[in-house]
Amino acid sequence: MKPMNDFSALLFSGDKAAQMLHGQLSADVLALAPGQTCLTTACTPHGRMLANGLLICADKTNYLMVAARPCLDKVEQHIQPLLPFFKASQTRREPVFGANTGQPGAEIYAPDWPGGIGITFDAQVKNQITQRQWLESWWCQGVVFLRRQEQVNGYLPSDLNWDRFGVSYTKGCYTGQEIIARVHYRGKPKHQCQLGRVEKKPLEMIISTQDGHQAGEIIDCLEIADSCLIAARMDKKYLDSQHLAKEQPIDWLMPDYIRAKDLPGEDTINAS
Repeated sequence: MKPMNDFSALLFSGDKAAQMLHGQLSADVLALAPGQTCLTTACTPHGRMLANGLLICADKTNYLMVAARPCLDKVEQHIQPLLPFFKASQTRREPVFGANTGQPGAEIYAPDWPGGIGITFDAQVKNQITQRQWLESWWCQGVVFLRRQEQVNGYLPSDLNWDRFGVSYTKGCYTGQEIIARVHYRGKPKHQCQLGRVEKKPLEMIISTQDGHQAGEIIDCLEIADSCLIAARMDKKYLDSQHLAKEQPIDWLMPDYIRAKDLPGEDTINAS
């Protein structure tokens, strides 16, 4: 099976690696037990995401973050000045393969939620899946990853619903925490991520209402057998309108899930 070429992993090592990452990532790093995986973001001081991806606790001195290559490049640059202070190191680990859980003894890392979707570094694992299958599986759970250079530092976690499953609101301070917490507790997020289906891949990334108002932007597209899945950051004030992607009608998927108030959050993702 081919590796997921759009994705890479950073291995952080050292006795204080967890402490370092706890102050930089939105997940509760210190609560992770060896072998446990969660979703997380790395943000700027203004709360904008440099990357969103998986965080793996291999053991209490080794942690891996899996994200798209352009995003992980920025995380690497962001963390580099901190390494001497924490006596830690960071190295790339590749290739990364998509995998379903279930093979006994296999080194597959997957969060408790959503179940069954993970990664492995073992090319011999039998139940590997392609990058498209891996992304589609995550999208079906409402989880969308940044994948392009121009998306780095462009979105708040709440823009893509990552405030619902990739952020701990009890862990204390980390880079970007003040803005993210303010939006969560005192603000009203203007955007949210919606998943939809169109007949063919749109030529433009703009989503409009039937009367011509810009209602959102397409974050990513995933071509499948007979159609194209889209992930879009939508302006909430236009959620109840009829939408078009380059004159194509959009069949929105899982609206009840996306709008639900009981999405899995830190109680299930970041529990120790």
